[in-house]
Amino acid sequence: ALPAIEGLKKSKSFLEVSGLVTTGLNKLASTDYTALALHVRNVQFQKYTAFVLRNEKRLRILAGPRERAGWLHDHLDWLKGEWKVSDCEF
Repeated sequence: ALPAIEGLKKSKSFLEVSGLVTTGLNKLASTDYTALALHVRNVQFQKYTAFVLRNEKRLRILAGPRERAGWLHDHLDWLKGEWKVSDCEF
């Protein structure tokens, strides 16, 4: 079995597949997640963002100082761009 595995490692098809995997991992490692988050916020959710920010004052009043509604204040800050990547929990 070992000679077969070693032969597979040296085959052209295995090298091509491993190259694709390596390229994909390198792209993930070099991704600028801040830019990606800004893109999502600014492009994909434009109508949602506009609606929520139009109603920001009402939403903040509804949420009030309750601990369980802290996520809403954080989300509104994120939509307004008043957040840092270090504030995010992944």
